[in-house]
Amino acid sequence: GRRLADDDASGPKYVNTPETELFKKGRLIYAWDRALPNVRRGGRVALVEGYTDVMAAHQVGVNFVAAVLGTATTEDHAALVRKSGARVVQLVFDGDEAGRKAAYKALHGLLPLELELQVAMLTGGDDPCDVCVREGSAGFLAHLDTAQPWFSFLIEGLRGKRGMELSQEIDRVLGLLTRLKKPVLRESLIGDLAKAIDLPVAALREQYNSLPEV
Repeated sequence: GRRLADDDASGPKYVNTPETELFKKGRLIYAWDRALPNVRRGGRVALVEGYTDVMAAHQVGVNFVAAVLGTATTEDHAALVRKSGARVVQLVFDGDEAGRKAAYKALHGLLPLELELQVAMLTGGDDPCDVCVREGSAGFLAHLDTAQPWFSFLIEGLRGKRGMELSQEIDRVLGLLTRLKKPVLRESLIGDLAKAIDLPVAALREQYNSLPEV
């Protein structure tokens, strides 16, 4: 369920159904059955976080939208996307810290697919449902048109951070780079990261090698 009045602070914005033996979030992409024919035709899928985001998008005619239901993308999710033939995956999440974390979770499972991944972060406390209800398909598609390449999105998240906060954020970025299959691409992006934050590339490689996942 989703809170209908955004000025009602008496409870959480979303209340999610617990997982059961029949309902496994890690295996399902919500509304995938409805989005799949359109994903195959257009070659792209927009992934959002919640049920109402999907329903609102489909109601205004943006029918290549599905949801990962607030969980990290898994190998099962990735397999569904791979089989769809999508060439472009666009992540559309709230523009707050929770939305940024949701985008990181989604990238974790999708980066090994070596697809074109883009991130559109909404602003002003909006979620995709808000945009679709207020602005219709044109407004939602406009946000998709301004989506950033995934690595640019990660770099933007480091702006203004210093010291321990920067180090922790870099760990998150480097952790995502471990998901890339091609070492040359990974090394190239570590170099780009060093330039973007004005740090020696050797320092980033040392921190990368110290990650538990590596």
